[in-house]
Amino acid sequence: MDARTGTSLAVSGVSFEPGTEVKVYVLAPPMTLGTLTVNIDGTFSGRVSLPLTLTPGSYTVQVNGYSRNMSLRSASLGIGLQSSAQTVVKRIKRTVYFDRMSSRLTARSKKVIAAAVRQIPRSATNVTVQMVDYVQREDHRANDFILSAKRAKIVGSSLKAKGVKGRYYESGRGRGQQTGSKARRTEFVIAYTIKR
Repeated sequence: MDARTGTSLAVSGVSFEPGTEVKVYVLAPPMTLGTLTVNIDGTFSGRVSLPLTLTPGSYTVQVNGYSRNMSLRSASLGIGLQSSAQTVVKRIKRTVYFDRMSSRLTARSKKVIAAAVRQIPRSATNVTVQMVDYVQREDHRANDFILSAKRAKIVGSSLKAKGVKGRYYESGRGRGQQTGSKARRTEFVIAYTIKR
């Protein structure tokens, strides 16, 4: 299935448990695109946005929900994402690092965030911000996803405080593949459009 950056994707299904939520994800880079509520007749339908932070390429979109007997139902779809012909999409990609077991921004991380914000032109439209966080491997795993989600939210809050208005996607992914300080990071992308 082909789609264009900055557009939306129609999603629908039948025979789901009424009142439950259906979540729509992109698997890599990991992010939640949206959540839809199942109607009383077991159906759901709606649209989820394809963020500007996703560069053109191939992606897997996954839909997860619950059947009427509350067993997990999941479906995956491959999409080919293409650039929009009407607009130019610009992206600012940065990474900030955290101290061990901390969610406080370091002085250096604050400077990285501030420098990224200064690069956004006043003419920018359709601003979209994505944060994905990873933590360092530790002996105890219970806190991994909580800490990574908190760090992603902290970076998002800092960007909002500096006046970056737009659609935000935050994702805490738990343990990173790297070791040591390189794993304690939030990768963020600020994407926006400029008319041709």
